This record gives sequence, C-alpha cells and structure tokens, in this order.
Amino acid sequence: MHLSVQSSTHFGPKWFPEFISNVEEVRVIDQERSHWKVKGPVGTSVEFDTRTTEMEPDRAIGWNSVEGQVDTSGEVRFEEEASDRTASR
Repeated sequence: MHLSVQSSTHFGPKWFPEFISNVEEVRVIDQERSHWKVKGPVGTSVEFDTRTTEMEPDRAIGWNSVEGQVDTSGEVRFEEEASDRTASR
C-alpha cells in the first residue's frame, strides 16, 4: 500500500477496506472499539463490533469481535518497504 508505516497504524482499522477485500466498512466508535461490515456468504453482508486487543505503533493492530453476527479475531502486521510504501501481513 502507498502509506508510510507510521500512517498505517495511525489511521487504524477504518482504512482496512482499502486493502482487505472482504471488508466493506469499518466505523470507529472510540479508541478501543469499531463496527465492521464484511462480505458474507451468497452476496450478503454481516456486521459486528470489535475491541482492539493490540496497538503497536508502526508495527501491528489486533482485534476481537465483542458482539454481532460473527465471532472473529485478527491481526495485521505492517512492514516498511520504502519511506512511502508499507506491506501488510
């Protein structure tokens, strides 16, 4: 992605739809919680709230769902490839 690694974690999960194909929308509720809408089966969408479990500046963001239609957790790690380019894993 064309962001510095610092920008990647600074903006948090609200920009995940830009690079995670099944994420349609992430709305930040507060510093620890966000509401997600993701692509579900057979053209449907499912929604759930998450709580941030890890926020490592310039390195990683992790989350667990806390309520909604899906029980999930995840983590994205960021690695700087150039001053304006970051890889996510």
